[in-house]
Amino acid sequence: MEYLVVFLSLLLYFWQRHGLFIFVPLVYSIGYLLLGWIGVKTRILRLGLTLLCVPILFWSFLFRRSFFMAEDASEFWAMAVSLWHEVLTASPTNPWIICTTLSMAAGSILCSMGISKKRRTKQRQSAAS
Repeated sequence: MEYLVVFLSLLLYFWQRHGLFIFVPLVYSIGYLLLGWIGVKTRILRLGLTLLCVPILFWSFLFRRSFFMAEDASEFWAMAVSLWHEVLTASPTNPWIICTTLSMAAGSILCSMGISKKRRTKQRQSAAS
């Protein structure tokens, strides 16, 4: 029985110290795979959407906001803007804020690159026809 207590205490110590190094990449990987399962074909766009959406979902769960309670699109965007306001006015010394902001910035850059690449290929195909 003592061996079990030692094992559980070591597991708890490891999870408290290094759990985020496992949990965060796991969440991003699940998001990436779910976007592929939904049908986003372009890898750049899928990666950009993952980097953009996972922090937004994190902040919505953290502030306990439910976007599913919105009755129309204007209420949904009002909730999103108020969430962004709370995130951007939080303490900038918090490492979570820095990491999620960098993730969202990289995600938006990748999304814009993926969208522009897709538009260029459609323009080339329509010009060739």
